[in-house]
Amino acid sequence: MTKSFKNLREKMSPEAVVLAEKLAAELRELRLAELRNAKGGPMQLIATFPDGFYHIRQFEDEG
Repeated sequence: MTKSFKNLREKMSPEAVVLAEKLAAELRELRLAELRNAKGGPMQLIATFPDGFYHIRQFEDEG
């Protein structure tokens, strides 16, 4: 039987929820940094929709 994360979070103390959110944010940032450096080249994010492809520029260096 699977449990939803919502149910598990409801049972956690407020301090544990804050810590879990902080750790998750650190892991997301670490993974993004690893992706940027993985091949030593530029990273491109492309969103695919039925009407076309869109280049996401939000994470590009402004250099």
